[in-house]
Order: sequence, then C-alpha cells, then structure tokens
Amino acid sequence: MPPGQWKILIKEPVGNPTKAASILVSDELFSFKKSPVSGSFLFAVSWSRSASQSAPGAWSPTRFERILYLYDRNAVGEKLKKAAVFDKTTAQYSFPKTDTFSPDGRFASIMLFACWGCGGHTPETYLLDTQTLKTKNIGRVSYFAWKSNGSYGYKDYIVIECSKPGPGECSQDPDSLPLKTGTL
Repeated sequence: MPPGQWKILIKEPVGNPTKAASILVSDELFSFKKSPVSGSFLFAVSWSRSASQSAPGAWSPTRFERILYLYDRNAVGEKLKKAAVFDKTTAQYSFPKTDTFSPDGRFASIMLFACWGCGGHTPETYLLDTQTLKTKNIGRVSYFAWKSNGSYGYKDYIVIECSKPGPGECSQDPDSLPLKTGTL
C-alpha cells in the first residue's frame, strides 16, 4: 500500500430532531473527480437523514440533499469550499455527478440527474468556475465539450415523437443539430 495519510474534510453533526425517538443516518460520498492539472477535486456528499417519532414506521425526512464541495490543497487559507447545494425544493434535477474538467482544470461540468439509479432520463448540464464558484445551468444537452478560457460547445437536447413505442423519450439525432457555443 502506498504511503499516505487520511484527512478529515467534513464533520457533520447528526443532531437529534425534537421529539424524535431515533434517527436514521445514511450519508455517503456521491460523486468524486480530481482536476487533471491541479491539486484540487470536486466531490458531492449525499446527506440523507430521517427521524422516527415513537410510532412504528413513522419515519420522516429531516434532511435529504446533496452538497458539492471543492477541495484545493494548494489554496492559501480555506482549502474546502461549498460550491452548491442541491435538493428537491430548489431544483428538480438535484443529483450531481461531476462529468468533465476544462483543459486548464478551472471549469467543470456536472451532470444533474432527477433521481439516482432510476434511469430513463437525460441529465441537465451544470457548469462551475472553480475559482469564483460562479455557476450556470445550461439544461439538457445532447453534446458538451470545454474549449478554452471558460468557453464551451454544446448541442441542444430536443425531444421528438418516437417512431416506435418504448421506454423513455426520444430525441433528435445530435449529428443533425448545429453546434452552439457559450462562455461561463
């Protein structure tokens, strides 16, 4: 095993909601991706907690959200920053999976899913500037690629009528769509 040392990045107290007989904690690392050119990485943690009142089976969510963090070991001062919080009250697409970094490592694209492990849908594309923490949601796209200095190319995701019945929705062939550009 290579030499190394574990480091605590987050300490999140569980707490106990008032009048709760017990609390169920199911927190997990949801997504992780290292920047290709720096000592930083993005990771999303899924906080999932429910409290039970004294009645059997009466569990109610007290916290169910995903938080996207940026850790930069080369940063002066604060190395861990909260980049975004996702939950069903703020957005329908709230399950973040880091997708790509720009060639210079400054910008990241994150795929936001409506649910995890449910299949049958195309995620939204959420962009993050890791230096300023500025974000932009460009919606569902059929193609995305970083260029330079925060610019990117993408193709829209266009829903069309399906020629044959099947699960999910049908979309227009990305090869038939024009390449659009944008900047974060």
